[in-house]
Amino acid sequence: ENKKSKLRSDITLENPEVPKVHKIPPKAEVQLDQRPVDLSIKKIQSHEKIVFSQNGEDGILEYLFDTIGTTDKYYVEFGAQGGTQCNTRYLRERLGWSGLTMDGSHENKNIGLYKEFITSENIVQLCEKYNVPTEFDLLSIDIDSTDL
Repeated sequence: ENKKSKLRSDITLENPEVPKVHKIPPKAEVQLDQRPVDLSIKKIQSHEKIVFSQNGEDGILEYLFDTIGTTDKYYVEFGAQGGTQCNTRYLRERLGWSGLTMDGSHENKNIGLYKEFITSENIVQLCEKYNVPTEFDLLSIDIDSTDL
């Protein structure tokens, strides 16, 4: 069954309604399923691996999702250019993920890459157009500030 996305359209860049991000201290240990998990920058950086990503994101994302788990292995990525060097290709090709990839200049429907110019005014409509689930595991944004 195809569930239509119900993303909020009342969030603006001027008044974002997003949770505050807290810096993770150099030695960060959190509880996950009653077990301590090291999410320090040093630990995360030790998992950098470049297969298709530019800066080691392949290994970092694999480590993070191995650690915290996934819900549906669905991603949304904006600004992936041609999809050859991006943050989600490793997840798609090696780890069985699926999702929506959009770029303002490239399209390859075989890999779920669609040519769309993304703005704060049209992002909700684009997610609805491509039936993005309301909740998904990864959002990767790599676009120029002029795109917003």
